[in-house]
Amino acid sequence: MNEKNKIIIHRLSWLFILLLIIFLPIIIHVSKPKLDIVDDEGYINDYSSSLNRTSLTMYVTFNRKVYYGYVTIKYYDDSNHLLETKESFFTAYNGKTVECDLIYVDGKVASYEIESFEFNTYAWEFMIYYLLLPAIIMFISSLLLCYREYDYNGKKISVYAGWYHHTIRVDGEKYDEHNTIMSFTPIKLNAIMDDNIKLEVTISLTNRITLKINGKLVK
Repeated sequence: MNEKNKIIIHRLSWLFILLLIIFLPIIIHVSKPKLDIVDDEGYINDYSSSLNRTSLTMYVTFNRKVYYGYVTIKYYDDSNHLLETKESFFTAYNGKTVECDLIYVDGKVASYEIESFEFNTYAWEFMIYYLLLPAIIMFISSLLLCYREYDYNGKKISVYAGWYHHTIRVDGEKYDEHNTIMSFTPIKLNAIMDDNIKLEVTISLTNRITLKINGKLVK
């Protein structure tokens, strides 16, 4: 593959991956069904006639996995008179089901009605954002990849500065290369063409390319 095309493919690929990491969790999140209750169960643990107070355990099941939150419940006696409206804290019990194991209500409870709820849902899709920083680094690194072509006396001199491969070619033939993932000094490439013309390439730490032909800088 042409090294110039390699750079374009690298940049487009990492741009696509970066945008995918940013927007995919949002798309997944908004496409999820609205959080709703699919089942609920209430159990009377005890009624104290001396205190005129009922203790209950409540279970609420949702259509999606939740962690914890609050449920506001209306409690009625056997005459369907409202005893109390109470907001209780529920924690995860089993998958999509949450539990509040001890609720005290003044009066003898015969029935209840869930009025509202507010819960933190399980949003696994946002864990993808842990990949965001590496993707940003790789995309920025792809922008530093460099390819330069020079025309000298009818010969095409091409220099490629990649992540690992660093090459100089004349009319497609490789004359010199330096392969390294990381370098703390500028990389030097040298070549002598058939007519004894000396090529000197310097690749900076940021992959910028300079070429000298017989000691003269070429722009």
